[in-house]
Amino acid sequence: MRNILVAIDGSETKKLVETVNSLMAAFQDARLTAMYVTPTETLRYGNVPEHYEKAMVERLRSHVLHTLFQKWANRVQFHNQRGHPVETLCKAAVLFNADLIVIGSHTQGTLDRLLLGSTSQGVVHRSEVPVLVVKE
Repeated sequence: MRNILVAIDGSETKKLVETVNSLMAAFQDARLTAMYVTPTETLRYGNVPEHYEKAMVERLRSHVLHTLFQKWANRVQFHNQRGHPVETLCKAAVLFNADLIVIGSHTQGTLDRLLLGSTSQGVVHRSEVPVLVVKE
């Protein structure tokens, strides 16, 4: 395994971080791409001022690189793109030649799932590369 793509949404659980760290330890030559997709849909998030969004993404980038995966600093990169999370993550996996996508699965209410869908479920069904779903 040479390239791992981990989906980041700012609510990473201990279990997700431990899983990624275990993979990085097992695959000594693997590179990790942590990706945060800024959702374009406004149903859940509303319009966020651009300067606030940039500051939030920068804080998240710093947290990913300097806290969550600092042990692998020389093998980790952080990317942010705007778009629909499922489509953007699946395209990124191909673009970055990912061998695996790691994504967390959060508990959602039935209404959220019906209206917005489950990102992890969508990635599993649409991805061209294997997906590891880490349950909350």
